[in-house]
Amino acid sequence: MKCDIYQPPSSDPETKRPLIILLHTGSFLPKYLNQGPTGFKDDSATMELARGFARRGYVVCVPAYRQGWNPAASTQEARAASIMQAVYRGEQDAKAAVRYMRKNASVYKIDTTKIVMGGQGTGGYIALTYAYVHTNAETRL
Repeated sequence: MKCDIYQPPSSDPETKRPLIILLHTGSFLPKYLNQGPTGFKDDSATMELARGFARRGYVVCVPAYRQGWNPAASTQEARAASIMQAVYRGEQDAKAAVRYMRKNASVYKIDTTKIVMGGQGTGGYIALTYAYVHTNAETRL
C-alpha cells in the first residue's frame, strides 16, 4: 500500500500533532474507469485538502486503497456482492494506514491520541465503515 504524507512547515515547533487520515473519492473504480477526474490519492482536490490541513498544523496521510467492482455485472446480487468486496478491501487498507501511522508516530511527530479519519465521496463511505465495522481494538481510532 502506498500513501502520501503531508506535514506542517518545518518551522512548526510542535512535537506531537494530530493526524488526519484522508481518503479520496472515486466510486470504488480506478481513475478514468469511473468516468471522472477522481479515483486516486493524487487527485488535485484531495491534494489541496491535505496541503490545507498541513498548513494548519495537522499531519495528513492520504493512502491509496484497493478499488474495483463490477457495475456491469448481469444481476443486482452480483453487483452488490462485488461492491461490498470493494468496501471491505478499502476498510482493510484504511486500517493498515492507521497501523502504519501509529507504528511510525515518532517519525511523523504524531499524537496517537488525536487521530481522525474522513474522506470525500467513496473515501467518506470507507471512513464510516471503519467506524462501525470492526472487532479488533487495535484498529480503533
